Amino acid sequence: MAATGVPFGRGEGSMPKLAASELAVRATERAIQTLGGWGYITDHPVEKWYRDAKLHTIFEGTSEIQRMVIARALGAADGAPPLHVDLEPAGGPLNRWFGRGAPMRGRASETMLAAKDKVPAPVMRLAMKVLAPPRR
Repeated sequence: MAATGVPFGRGEGSMPKLAASELAVRATERAIQTLGGWGYITDHPVEKWYRDAKLHTIFEGTSEIQRMVIARALGAADGAPPLHVDLEPAGGPLNRWFGRGAPMRGRASETMLAAKDKVPAPVMRLAMKVLAPPRR
């Protein structure tokens, strides 16, 4: 793209850098694990390969910064800002209804906890699984 003069508008430069640097680190870490203690000795080339691969995740923007560049570019591609920019601190209307601290979930869990001694154990486990807060 750069040779033809096409601009990098959607994070095309960051995507391959992130993927290649992370893959290189994983591959060299696996090589070091395979070699055991010999993988850390400076006489073996795997040690240098690991240092070089780790360096690629740091220079010209860390992997975390590359992820932010990609996310920002993908959010700008559809014309809308990223989702976290539009949400209010409470998480928006869907979070009020279905998320943590929803009134309906609170009332249901209080009712079930009040009746916990009268309900059979398998039914109680199922109810607690349904009423559990959403996983992140």
